[in-house]
Amino acid sequence: MPQPIPSCMRRLWSHWHRHRVVKCRLRSRVGAVGCLMLDYLVIFGRFQPPHREHSRVIEQGLKCARQLIVLFGAVDLPRSIQHPWTFDERVEMLESTLAPDASERICMLPAPDNLYRSQRWAKAMSAIVAAQVAADGRAMSAVRIGSLGTGFDVRAQARQGLSAWPGVNIKPPTNNYGTDVRAQVFQVAAGGEAQLEQWLSAAVLPALRATLDTAWFAELQAEFAANDQFREAWRHAPWPPIHVTVDAIVIVQEQVLLVQRARHPGKGLWALPGGFLDPHETLVAACIRELYEETHIEIERSVLSASMRLNEVFDNPVRSARGRTITHAYLFDLGDIPLAPSVTGGDDARLARWFPFERVQRGQLFEDHYAILQAMIGLE
Repeated sequence: MPQPIPSCMRRLWSHWHRHRVVKCRLRSRVGAVGCLMLDYLVIFGRFQPPHREHSRVIEQGLKCARQLIVLFGAVDLPRSIQHPWTFDERVEMLESTLAPDASERICMLPAPDNLYRSQRWAKAMSAIVAAQVAADGRAMSAVRIGSLGTGFDVRAQARQGLSAWPGVNIKPPTNNYGTDVRAQVFQVAAGGEAQLEQWLSAAVLPALRATLDTAWFAELQAEFAANDQFREAWRHAPWPPIHVTVDAIVIVQEQVLLVQRARHPGKGLWALPGGFLDPHETLVAACIRELYEETHIEIERSVLSASMRLNEVFDNPVRSARGRTITHAYLFDLGDIPLAPSVTGGDDARLARWFPFERVQRGQLFEDHYAILQAMIGLE
């Protein structure tokens, strides 16, 4: 029996099946079925944007499986220089590169991320695939499934959690290929000489270029420039810089404290209070300092310190577009005090506000902060 789809994904799955169910009725039209090793090949990726290496992987995948299930990550994140295009925009771009006979053998589905909990992510991916196999009128126990991740971080998660689905002998895109493509897009938008034709299919270019004149792309272009300026300051360091930051997770009565960022990167997004470690302070001291600077929380330091329950390191190599950034998150649980302490935005924060857990939306949070909350306080 297929595993139930986790509640955090039901709305996405329901929306997709209402509006695009026809595309997920996979029909094999391969003549020599016996030459194929797999019934399904599951391909994980972000496809930000779909590029020539993705097309190569899909073309080779169609040679070793009757049907492909392409799972798109980053489906419910805010637009950023790492994730500029929405799920529907990326699907449209990728579909434009497919021949009609190939399109009939490919199903494209949303797959929400769970960056720091690989087993939960793998369980969710298994549920999506099982539901699709069942929709095709087949049983999981009767089909052969393989998997392939198109990004090194996704491949690492898949190795940890999806060992039942063996990898296939297809070379994935090289590390940072997608990052390089996005950099080329922003350089072209800024009047650079980069040639997108080297990276992207001619079928993708019209849809992609149509986004370059939008207001949201202009905002991301400003963020890209700010990040580039940040990296430029470290360009002549004797070794690649590794930045250390801290983040405060303060909870009370099923509410979490968030701040709205006042400038790039992530201008306008909500985030955990936090910032960079100063040279002569401890991690926990930096976390408390940043918390008071950005929220002016009205609580005694002794009470705050006594409420610290947990700390954890979050070090995904691509968690920040600013470069390699490792953050240390501290959980402060204020318990069931009658009223949440008063807060006011300050320093890098435009606003500070208490959010009920159920109102925290992945699509409103900066970088991987929703994933940190998933790990630290159990958000779905």
